[in-house]
Amino acid sequence: MKRIDFKLSALILGAAMSTCAMASPTGLYTFIGGGALYLQNAKLNATNITLLNLTPITTNYTIQYNTDKNDWDYALRAAVGYLFNPDSSQSHAFGIEVGYNYFGSKTNSVQNTLTLPMVNADFTLTSSNKTTAWATDFVGVYSQDVAANTNLFIKFGIGYENINYKINNVVNFPTPYYESASLNRDGVGVAGGIGVQYAINQHVAIRAEVDALKGKPGIGYVQGLAGLVFTFN
Repeated sequence: MKRIDFKLSALILGAAMSTCAMASPTGLYTFIGGGALYLQNAKLNATNITLLNLTPITTNYTIQYNTDKNDWDYALRAAVGYLFNPDSSQSHAFGIEVGYNYFGSKTNSVQNTLTLPMVNADFTLTSSNKTTAWATDFVGVYSQDVAANTNLFIKFGIGYENINYKINNVVNFPTPYYESASLNRDGVGVAGGIGVQYAINQHVAIRAEVDALKGKPGIGYVQGLAGLVFTFN
């Protein structure tokens, strides 16, 4: 009876060790996922109208657009990375990851009053805005086994973000007057993330992570993602 118990225990221990070995996969992998995003300066907040020049014939104005309103959105991410562990007895691995983030477009509008001094009349100016944004990053990855089939990973590196605002202005004269504008904001910042990954088998895993980028004023985001990792080893 003791011999049977010993063999059974050894079998269970061996299976557990084999399962833990799956926690930090090595080699080439891809990640595809989506989730929620908090994007800096995602929406048009207000417009300021300034009188530039007044002549007996024309009245010239300039419009300043304030895009300092943060907002929630959805995000999609695709990434390719590589993890390597030169010593298979270690419970951690190092690697790199390159990713692309697509952020869903945001639409909103604000109103302001445009005054024509020659006729002493006020007209409503409506500015409709559509914001689109995307980002890329290049990060180093550290992966650590924490439980059976499960590993914790930390990412740190650099990223680039691009935000575009397409604004259409409508002034309610006796007949509507339209004027469009396009603003672009981009920059490089510090990118990073933390997450957990559960291996379904040696080639497929479920990943949940929180990523962020912080750059110059107006550049940055925080996103929470979930998706699948496919490992090729």
